[in-house]
Amino acid sequence: MDFLEHPAITDVIVCRTVLEEVEHRNKAGSQRLKNLCQSATKRFYVFANEHHKDTYVKEESGESPNDRNDRAIRVAAKWYADRIPQMPIILLTNDAGNLAAAAAMGVTGMNLRTYAAARSDAPELQDLVARQDFMDEDEAALAAEGTTAAAAAGLTSTKDPAAAAAA
Repeated sequence: MDFLEHPAITDVIVCRTVLEEVEHRNKAGSQRLKNLCQSATKRFYVFANEHHKDTYVKEESGESPNDRNDRAIRVAAKWYADRIPQMPIILLTNDAGNLAAAAAMGVTGMNLRTYAAARSDAPELQDLVARQDFMDEDEAALAAEGTTAAAAAGLTSTKDPAAAAAA
C-alpha cells in the first residue's frame, strides 16, 4: 500500500474486484485503499467491473475464486485499453501467471519492480519495492519457522496460526 500512496502514483483505476479482495484480506489495507480512492489529488477511480455488462465474468468450472478474480481484472483492463487506446493502460500485478495471461489477451502488464524501474521521475519507488521484497522474504522465513508476522511482532501469543485464528 505504501507504493500506491507514493505521490508519483496517480491516475489509477481500481476495479471493484480489487477493493473486495483487499477488504477480505486486510481491513487496514482496505481502508487505506478507500482513502486513496477518495483523494482528489491522487485521482484513483473505482470501476464497478462486477456490475458492468461488458466486464462481469462468471466463475468457470474448476476455477478458483482467486483465478476468477484475476480474470475479471484482466477483462476490465482489456475493456479500458480497447476504449481509450491513446491512454496507456497497465495492469500492475506481481503474479507471474496473471501477467502471462494478460499478455496472451493483449493487455500490457507489469510487476511492481518493472514499473518502478520504468518510472525514472520517481526513483524512490524502487526503494519501496525493495522494502516490500524484504518484508515478503521475512514473512516467508517466518512461515517456514511455523510462525506469522503477527506472532513475531508480539500481537498473538502462539506460533500456530490456526490456534491464533481460533483464539
